[in-house]
Amino acid sequence: MASVSLLSISWRVLPVVIALQSAAPPVQSTLAQLPKNAAQVVSRQYPGWKVAGAASCSSAAPNPVSADFNGDGRPDWAVQLVKDAGERHLVVLIARLDDFEAFAVDQDAGDGALTAIKAGTDYVERGDALPDFFGTDAIGAGPCGKPDHAYLWMGTGFRRVELSAR
Repeated sequence: MASVSLLSISWRVLPVVIALQSAAPPVQSTLAQLPKNAAQVVSRQYPGWKVAGAASCSSAAPNPVSADFNGDGRPDWAVQLVKDAGERHLVVLIARLDDFEAFAVDQDAGDGALTAIKAGTDYVERGDALPDFFGTDAIGAGPCGKPDHAYLWMGTGFRRVELSAR
């Protein structure tokens, strides 16, 4: 009967243990990630909705994301909300003097990751050959943190822009 040393077993098991330890569980997002008064607005206007979990790819940005989407110098928030039936909405919370105003931006938000795109970043809209740039911070959405569309502040609401692949 051949004897097997403990050392030879440990070298065979070690890669499996390392692989199991490096697989990170998906990040669970909650309203606690938002400022208190922003979370209250969401709870009041979207009862029963939850913050969607982070995208499945590890390079994706967390949900929610914050930037100055309307250019007034205050941090605003974009958050994907999900209902039990899997329905997903993108809601943007614009900071006002002492509260937040919720904008229902996209009622078919899909499951792409959200990113904040900095003002001044250039882009090309799909179907257009002319380059443009974001005048304010914008919300990017797409698979694994690589936006294939963006949402731009237009003064009273947001407009979806399909981004051309570069």
